[in-house]
Amino acid sequence: MPQLSLTETRLIEGVWEAVLNAPRPDVSSPDLAVHHQDKPVEGLKIRVGDAPGQWHLRFPIPTELVSDGVQTFVISNTANG
Repeated sequence: MPQLSLTETRLIEGVWEAVLNAPRPDVSSPDLAVHHQDKPVEGLKIRVGDAPGQWHLRFPIPTELVSDGVQTFVISNTANG
């Protein structure tokens, strides 16, 4: 699969949102998963974007993970990790 680029758009009311862009419009929709410290994070929603090869992502950040400091969420393509 070609290299995709992910751009955060906002974090609002505990929901993280981003836009995923493919380098070509003919790239098929990715199969994605979100993890935090190797544990799955539920609730990822993907919808087709406004342009070919674009998708809008959003997932709720679990309330127990909202705190001072840095939290890292890993978004990966389940087809190739």
